[in-house]
Amino acid sequence: MRNRFVFLFVTLLTLVQQAWAIEYGSTDISSEEELKDAINKGKKDFCLRANITLSEKLTIGDGSDNKPTVTIDLNGHKLSRSLSANENYGMVIYVNGGTLTIWDSSSDNSGSIEGGRSFNGAGILCESGSTLTIFGVTFRNNDVSRNDGLHGRGGAIYIDDGGQEKFVKFV
Repeated sequence: MRNRFVFLFVTLLTLVQQAWAIEYGSTDISSEEELKDAINKGKKDFCLRANITLSEKLTIGDGSDNKPTVTIDLNGHKLSRSLSANENYGMVIYVNGGTLTIWDSSSDNSGSIEGGRSFNGAGILCESGSTLTIFGVTFRNNDVSRNDGLHGRGGAIYIDDGGQEKFVKFV
Protein backbone atom coordinates (compact mmCIF):
# COMPACT_ATOMS: atom_id res chain seq x y z
CA MET A 1 0.00 0.00 0.00
CA ARG A 2 2.82 2.42 0.89
CA ASN A 3 4.56 1.78 -2.45
CA ARG A 4 1.34 2.49 -4.31
CA PHE A 5 0.92 5.77 -2.41
CA VAL A 6 4.53 6.80 -3.17
CA PHE A 7 4.04 5.93 -6.86
CA LEU A 8 0.81 7.95 -7.06
CA PHE A 9 2.38 10.88 -5.21
CA VAL A 10 5.44 10.93 -7.48
CA THR A 11 3.22 10.64 -10.57
CA LEU A 12 1.09 13.56 -9.39
CA LEU A 13 4.16 15.62 -8.55
CA THR A 14 5.65 14.89 -11.98
CA LEU A 15 2.44 16.02 -13.69
CA VAL A 16 2.39 19.23 -11.64
CA GLN A 17 6.04 19.90 -12.52
CA GLN A 18 5.35 19.32 -16.23
CA ALA A 19 2.30 21.62 -16.15
CA TRP A 20 4.40 24.28 -14.38
CA ALA A 21 7.10 24.02 -17.05
CA ILE A 22 4.53 24.38 -19.84
CA GLU A 23 2.80 27.32 -18.17
CA TYR A 24 5.81 29.24 -16.91
CA GLY A 25 8.49 27.89 -19.20
CA SER A 26 11.70 26.14 -18.41
CA THR A 27 15.00 26.85 -20.08
CA ASP A 28 16.29 24.10 -22.36
CA ILE A 29 19.94 23.39 -21.59
CA SER A 30 22.44 21.46 -23.72
CA SER A 31 25.83 22.53 -22.35
CA GLU A 32 27.67 23.51 -19.20
CA GLU A 33 28.01 27.08 -20.47
CA GLU A 34 24.25 27.41 -21.05
CA LEU A 35 23.47 26.01 -17.60
CA LYS A 36 25.89 28.27 -15.71
CA ASP A 37 24.92 31.33 -17.75
CA ALA A 38 21.20 30.76 -17.10
CA ILE A 39 21.78 30.32 -13.35
CA ASN A 40 23.93 33.48 -13.24
CA LYS A 41 21.12 35.38 -15.00
CA GLY A 42 18.65 34.27 -12.30
CA LYS A 43 16.66 31.75 -14.33
CA LYS A 44 15.11 29.07 -12.16
CA ASP A 45 13.73 26.14 -14.14
CA PHE A 46 15.91 24.02 -16.43
CA CYS A 47 15.40 20.96 -18.61
CA LEU A 48 18.47 19.12 -19.89
CA ARG A 49 18.44 18.27 -23.60
CA ALA A 50 21.81 16.50 -23.60
CA ASN A 51 24.29 14.84 -21.27
CA ILE A 52 26.47 17.49 -19.62
CA THR A 53 29.95 16.93 -18.20
CA LEU A 54 30.91 19.78 -15.89
CA SER A 55 34.48 21.11 -15.75
CA GLU A 56 33.80 22.36 -12.20
CA LYS A 57 31.06 21.89 -9.64
CA LEU A 58 27.67 23.44 -10.35
CA THR A 59 27.03 25.91 -7.51
CA ILE A 60 23.55 26.91 -6.33
CA GLY A 61 23.70 29.87 -3.92
CA ASP A 62 26.69 31.77 -2.61
CA GLY A 63 26.20 31.37 1.15
CA SER A 64 24.72 34.86 1.51
CA ASP A 65 21.15 35.97 2.18
CA ASN A 66 20.51 35.72 -1.58
CA LYS A 67 19.04 32.22 -1.67
CA PRO A 68 18.14 31.17 -5.23
CA THR A 69 15.55 28.51 -5.98
CA VAL A 70 16.52 26.26 -8.88
CA THR A 71 14.75 23.28 -10.45
CA ILE A 72 16.61 20.94 -12.80
CA ASP A 73 14.82 18.26 -14.82
CA LEU A 74 17.45 15.76 -15.94
CA ASN A 75 15.02 14.56 -18.62
CA GLY A 76 16.81 11.21 -18.95
CA HIS A 77 20.28 12.77 -19.23
CA LYS A 78 23.49 12.68 -17.17
CA LEU A 79 24.89 15.60 -15.23
CA SER A 80 28.44 14.56 -14.46
CA ARG A 81 32.08 15.35 -13.79
CA SER A 82 35.08 13.38 -14.93
CA LEU A 83 37.73 13.89 -12.29
CA SER A 84 40.78 11.65 -12.12
CA ALA A 85 41.24 12.04 -8.35
CA ASN A 86 39.22 13.07 -5.32
CA GLU A 87 39.44 16.72 -4.30
CA ASN A 88 37.95 18.88 -1.56
CA TYR A 89 35.12 20.31 -3.67
CA GLY A 90 34.99 17.67 -6.40
CA MET A 91 31.23 17.14 -6.14
CA VAL A 92 28.89 17.46 -9.11
CA ILE A 93 26.52 19.95 -7.40
CA TYR A 94 27.19 22.26 -4.46
CA VAL A 95 24.11 23.80 -2.78
CA ASN A 96 25.27 26.69 -0.60
CA GLY A 97 22.29 28.51 0.91
CA GLY A 98 19.91 27.94 -1.96
CA THR A 99 17.03 25.61 -2.74
CA LEU A 100 17.53 22.90 -5.35
CA THR A 101 14.92 20.54 -6.72
CA ILE A 102 16.36 17.94 -9.04
CA TRP A 103 14.17 15.38 -10.74
CA ASP A 104 13.91 13.22 -13.83
CA SER A 105 10.85 13.38 -16.07
CA SER A 106 11.90 10.48 -18.29
CA SER A 107 9.59 7.48 -18.17
CA ASP A 108 12.42 5.15 -17.12
CA ASN A 109 14.09 7.48 -14.59
CA SER A 110 17.38 7.23 -16.50
CA GLY A 111 18.55 10.73 -15.48
CA SER A 112 21.62 10.57 -13.29
CA ILE A 113 24.23 12.44 -11.28
CA GLU A 114 27.64 10.84 -11.95
CA GLY A 115 31.38 11.08 -11.61
CA GLY A 116 31.81 13.27 -8.54
CA ARG A 117 35.03 12.60 -6.62
CA SER A 118 35.07 14.54 -3.40
CA PHE A 119 36.03 14.38 0.26
CA ASN A 120 32.33 14.72 1.19
CA GLY A 121 29.14 14.72 -0.90
CA ALA A 122 30.51 13.48 -4.22
CA GLY A 123 27.16 13.70 -6.00
CA ILE A 124 25.64 16.63 -4.12
CA LEU A 125 26.90 18.56 -1.09
CA CYS A 126 24.13 20.52 0.62
CA GLU A 127 25.41 23.12 3.10
CA SER A 128 23.65 24.34 6.23
CA GLY A 129 20.72 26.62 5.41
CA SER A 130 20.07 24.91 2.08
CA THR A 131 17.14 22.80 0.92
CA LEU A 132 17.38 19.81 -1.42
CA THR A 133 14.48 17.91 -2.97
CA ILE A 134 15.19 14.89 -5.18
CA PHE A 135 13.02 12.37 -6.97
CA GLY A 136 13.46 9.89 -9.79
CA VAL A 137 17.23 10.47 -9.96
CA THR A 138 19.95 7.82 -10.01
CA PHE A 139 23.41 8.42 -8.50
CA ARG A 140 26.25 6.47 -10.15
CA ASN A 141 30.02 6.24 -9.84
CA ASN A 142 30.42 8.97 -7.23
CA ASP A 143 33.32 8.42 -4.84
CA VAL A 144 34.25 9.89 -1.47
CA SER A 145 37.63 9.36 0.07
CA ARG A 146 40.18 11.54 1.75
CA ASN A 147 43.95 11.63 1.85
CA ASP A 148 44.18 13.06 5.38
CA GLY A 149 43.26 9.95 7.35
CA LEU A 150 39.62 11.00 7.88
CA HIS A 151 36.64 9.21 6.37
CA GLY A 152 34.71 10.79 3.50
CA ARG A 153 30.93 10.95 3.86
CA GLY A 154 28.06 10.96 1.40
CA GLY A 155 29.02 9.19 -1.81
CA ALA A 156 25.74 10.28 -3.38
CA ILE A 157 24.64 13.10 -1.05
CA TYR A 158 26.00 14.80 2.03
CA ILE A 159 23.68 17.07 4.03
CA ASP A 160 25.64 19.36 6.35
CA ASP A 161 24.21 20.16 9.80
CA GLY A 162 21.21 22.43 9.34
CA GLY A 163 20.58 21.49 5.71
CA GLN A 164 17.14 20.18 4.83
CA GLU A 165 16.50 17.26 2.54
CA LYS A 166 13.17 16.18 1.11
CA PHE A 167 13.45 12.88 -0.71
CA VAL A 168 10.13 12.22 -2.38
CA LYS A 169 11.61 9.29 -4.27
CA PHE A 170 15.21 8.21 -4.12
CA VAL A 171 16.24 5.63 -6.70
